[in-house]
Amino acid sequence: MKGAAVLAAAACCTIGCGPRAISPDMTVCVPAGTVALAGMDLDRLRAAPLYARLPAAALALVESYRSAHRLLAAWSGTNLLIVVRGTAAGAAPVAKDIEVIGPEDAIRAARAQYQSGRSGAPELVDAAKTVASSQIWAVAAGGITLPLDGNARNLNRLFHGLEFAALAINLDSGVDLRVIAVGRTGQGARDFEESLRALLSLASAAESRSAEIQKLLGSVQVARSGVKATATLQAGPDAIDPLLKLFGR
Repeated sequence: MKGAAVLAAAACCTIGCGPRAISPDMTVCVPAGTVALAGMDLDRLRAAPLYARLPAAALALVESYRSAHRLLAAWSGTNLLIVVRGTAAGAAPVAKDIEVIGPEDAIRAARAQYQSGRSGAPELVDAAKTVASSQIWAVAAGGITLPLDGNARNLNRLFHGLEFAALAINLDSGVDLRVIAVGRTGQGARDFEESLRALLSLASAAESRSAEIQKLLGSVQVARSGVKATATLQAGPDAIDPLLKLFGR
């Protein structure tokens, strides 16, 4: 499939899947060796009622891509490639409305992959389809260590035994957060579920002085079926501040 065919596939996906589906003409630029992907639907995020409640660092990041409509980040463990639909300062063009930012070898690979129509990480891209219709999303291969800070570092212990884990966040009238974990086996999913329940319990006990954080942690719904485990949190707009306090430490 050549570059023009990629654009055609993207158009078909937009018609068949809706404008919020993951864009093939962006994911085809993902380099080989990518272990984690993250994306933002910048147009929807800016229009979200809770957008202004995001921390200053997040707002600054989104505003730095003010001429872009969507953003896709591919991380290899050492290098980061940013793919945007639209334009961005310092970005290299790949095709009409598609630009990339990253190391020179990653940019060359992205251009070559676009022409061939083959993503360098097809399995991870497929996994991303479970959450990529969200305003903010991420997916990571199992068994890796993500560069997280504060309490968020505890999430890395949950990745053992997983095929992948995915996160979806939507900020409309409230906070809608969803985690999907797919184990290599049913036991992997069970281990994730049990570890997550234990982590939530420990975190709640550690937050004995904050009733709002304890309430938030207590409202997380955890479930498992076969090799898939899920955790969901649906809360009102006031949940943003305690969430930031919890993961910002």
